[in-house]
Amino acid sequence: MANREDEWIQILRKNIRLFNGKGWSIRGIKSGKLKKLQITHRIDDGLQHENPRESILTSIEFVQQNSPDIQTLIKDLHDLINERKVSLVEAYKITTGNSESKIKTKSLGGWIAHAKAYKETKSDRRESTLKDLNFRLELACNVLNAQPKPRNSKDFYLKLKKQYFDKAKKPNGEIKNPKGGNGRLRICNDIAAFLKYSVLEKGENTRWLAPDSTWRRENIIQTNDKDNEPKVPLKSQELVNFMNILEKEGKHSFRLVVGLMGCFGLRPAEIGAMYPERGVLKIGTVKRNKQSMQKKKSPPKKVSAVDPEGLEGEGNKLVMRYEMGELQLPLAVKNAIATGNYKKVGNAIRQIWNRHWYIKQLNKNRKKGERYVPYSCRHGFSYRLHCEVENRFDVREIAKLMRHKPKTHMENYNEWVDEESLEILIKNIRYRSPVAA
Repeated sequence: MANREDEWIQILRKNIRLFNGKGWSIRGIKSGKLKKLQITHRIDDGLQHENPRESILTSIEFVQQNSPDIQTLIKDLHDLINERKVSLVEAYKITTGNSESKIKTKSLGGWIAHAKAYKETKSDRRESTLKDLNFRLELACNVLNAQPKPRNSKDFYLKLKKQYFDKAKKPNGEIKNPKGGNGRLRICNDIAAFLKYSVLEKGENTRWLAPDSTWRRENIIQTNDKDNEPKVPLKSQELVNFMNILEKEGKHSFRLVVGLMGCFGLRPAEIGAMYPERGVLKIGTVKRNKQSMQKKKSPPKKVSAVDPEGLEGEGNKLVMRYEMGELQLPLAVKNAIATGNYKKVGNAIRQIWNRHWYIKQLNKNRKKGERYVPYSCRHGFSYRLHCEVENRFDVREIAKLMRHKPKTHMENYNEWVDEESLEILIKNIRYRSPVAA
């Protein structure tokens, strides 16, 4: 019959298997006068008893009162191994900060040699491209080799942000690579490719594979800081002025783009997914995220124009002329559409936008986050319905016209509902007549 000590060990082993699955085993190893916990993890490579194993000797005493701590530790190790793809030893060091493991780990050395070899694979690139790559690889090696050394790729990227992105400044004092900028994006992407090369070609541990692009965008590049992103609308008079200027200059192709964004409230990328059908403008789906990617792609949606005063009927005229072939999109926008990449469509529009003297004039003396951008046409569409028309629309109606949810609309545009607007609405309250029974 099993003694009392065997009973608690058996219960502990059952609980470990219940919460972490097969492949985990524990036992006590005598260390001086005490027994220390040894953890073994069997890696399932489909080889049954030939499967490789990893073991560590911990500092935890192997006694019954430590059962809860042992279960918690193994659960943490299990999660780290599965989420970060690290070894048992590395997971234990991350969890406890313990450097006394009986198994030695591979050194973090070799990054400079990896960088040199990686640069040789890019030797056919332009001189300017190689110059940028050299800087980014040198930056990566400095962070990877700096004490205390990063434990994995996420730790590395966080150190890169703290030590470089948050501190490096231009001579005028501005941040060199601000949040959401292309500079951060290119540096992060180039380093991600280098890390992948180091793992696949140079044998570095898989924990150095870069975290996915969503994590990098949210935590390092930080393009999703919606709460602090100003929504600068191109108001009706400014849109009318810009359209008239483009008409006089004969820039009909770009006038088509500006007019569609301003009169229909299109996102810049939606220029690549829109098409006319018997005088009606329809839009395909361009805004896709992890959640929506799992769903069936929604059918094209009809969009309606709400023209500013001074351009009455202009939206539908543009659609008709585009359908008849009288108007064409700018060549750069056409080329971007041909790639099938909606982000490139938005980038092509932004380049033409930023080069025009009228936009430069509007943006003069404005800070970066307060400048007019192509998206300002869409913001102007929303502003028009909230603040410029006499028969103001309900939030749900505006959200429907802009093809997003009312909650999303309120989160993005609620700053435009000022006190004066609310007072006018309250004074003009009209109650419905009672319906006769």
